[in-house]
Amino acid sequence: MATDKGKVTSHGEFLTGTASQEHPEGGTFLVSIYSTQATTNSCRISNKLDKDGLTSFGGAALLIDCFREHLNVRQLLDSLPIEKAPWATYTLGDDLETRLVAYALGIERIEHMDVIEHDPLLRIKLDLDKLPHKTSLYRALDRFSGPEHVTC
Repeated sequence: MATDKGKVTSHGEFLTGTASQEHPEGGTFLVSIYSTQATTNSCRISNKLDKDGLTSFGGAALLIDCFREHLNVRQLLDSLPIEKAPWATYTLGDDLETRLVAYALGIERIEHMDVIEHDPLLRIKLDLDKLPHKTSLYRALDRFSGPEHVTC
């Protein structure tokens, strides 16, 4: 609701969806609109789905399978001559495969890795309990510091 000065009042709504052909499971959606000194067209809207384990990267399963089974990306990454310390949480192959998948999913910058950091599908498909933190990914790229590390 907009006032005469163009400000938006603060409110939230629950919308209950019913089963349909497009969404047979139905669902409950929480929509919160936070008031700011903004117009009705520029308000922040956050939503929460009531299904656990949903991911917006469902197509990543096929992509990761293709990387591993047809392109042998994991074997190639594990055969790199650069190694991490034996006590490291992730191998260099884990770091680089995570980065490749993220890049293929449209996450071009390591700084934006928090978008997928807790994605359940990616953790399962990459065989990791938790995806590497962005600092680990930066350190993995720093290992390719000289020409001897990047030539085939």
